[in-house]
Amino acid sequence: MCVCNDCLRVYLYKAPDGASYGTKDLTDHIRNCKGSNSGGQQKLMQCVQKKVVINKKEIADVKQRKVAYCTEGYHSFRSVEHSGLRDLLQTFADLGAKYGEFYVNDVMFGRNVVSRETYLMSLELKASVKEALKSPVAAGTVALSGSVYRRLSEESVPRHTCYVGN
Repeated sequence: MCVCNDCLRVYLYKAPDGASYGTKDLTDHIRNCKGSNSGGQQKLMQCVQKKVVINKKEIADVKQRKVAYCTEGYHSFRSVEHSGLRDLLQTFADLGAKYGEFYVNDVMFGRNVVSRETYLMSLELKASVKEALKSPVAAGTVALSGSVYRRLSEESVPRHTCYVGN
C-alpha cells in the first residue's frame, strides 16, 4: 500500500489475493497530483516491501546468534518469537536502512535507562487514564469492582484485579 504525501490518496500495489495491480496508476498520480502538502513523494521502492533473498550462510549465522541469545542470556527458546524482541530488531533494521551501518551499542541503552523510560511511560498512561475517566466519574457512571480470585496453584501469590466499567 502506498499513500500520496501530498493529497493522502491511498494506492494498493497488490490485491488481497497477491496479484499485482501494477504501478502505472501510482506513477501517473505522482506526476499529476495537485495536493497541498509539500513533504515530497516517496519513491516507489520505499512503500513496496520487497522480499529479500538471504544466503544460507547468513541464515545459519542468524540461527547461531539466536541460540547464543537464548543460552548466554538464560532466555527461553520462545523468547526469539516474542513480538517485543522482533519489533526491536525491526527498529534496528529500519534505522540501518535510514542511516546506513552503525554501531548498535550507540543506541542500545542499559537497564537503568529502560527502567526510567518505563516509569515515564507509566506516568503518561496514568495521566491519560485519569483524563479519560474524568468525565464519566463526574457524571457518576463509573463502576469499580474488585477481585481477589486465586487458583489453588497460586495460593502464595495474591492476585488483585480491578474492573472498570461505564
